[in-house]
Amino acid sequence: MPAYPVRVSFQSHNNATGALIVNVFNYEVDWLIDPIDYGKVAKDVHDQFAGPYVSLLSSLDTWDQVVARQWEVPGVAPGEGSFPVATLGARAVAQQDLAPACCALISLKTATPKRYARGHVFAPPAYTTAVTAPPSRWNPTGPYFTKVVDVASAYQLGFSTGNAAYKPIVFSYTRLKLKEPPYQFDVVSAAAKNEQHWLRKRLTTP
Repeated sequence: MPAYPVRVSFQSHNNATGALIVNVFNYEVDWLIDPIDYGKVAKDVHDQFAGPYVSLLSSLDTWDQVVARQWEVPGVAPGEGSFPVATLGARAVAQQDLAPACCALISLKTATPKRYARGHVFAPPAYTTAVTAPPSRWNPTGPYFTKVVDVASAYQLGFSTGNAAYKPIVFSYTRLKLKEPPYQFDVVSAAAKNEQHWLRKRLTTP
């Protein structure tokens, strides 16, 4: 069964400002029969995350599409596919009084104790101080952080479909550029961090 390291990005936008929200998850995709269909990969990952991700994404945002792109590793031809979503977020936000750069972080760990074998995913913006807790944390039982935990769990578990198996990985682009394999490492833990984090590029529109 051929195996492909694939970068899957969830692309959303704020309905008022147009600011982009991008979340990236890396998988080793074990595809039953060549050639791999990247559009189907994007749909498979969407279907796995549809419930938890829509529940986390705020009502101020729209999930536009999922894009699956092959990491250009030696011996594997590049490829890309997408799946349109166009779904409004389900987490109700009545008042936006928190900067969109403020969000939770999902920390990814592997069995390799090296910095290049660790990763993270910035969650979508929280937008509201109603889900925060002092000092600079998230309410652990609130509607934001509990949904971040659900997304982290959905990623860590991996999943299978009729023609493919999806294993979460950390992919080291630095090692790829240096041509120093291995480039990918199996995720053993995807943990939502309760501290508030800041993603500066969400302060600008595209």
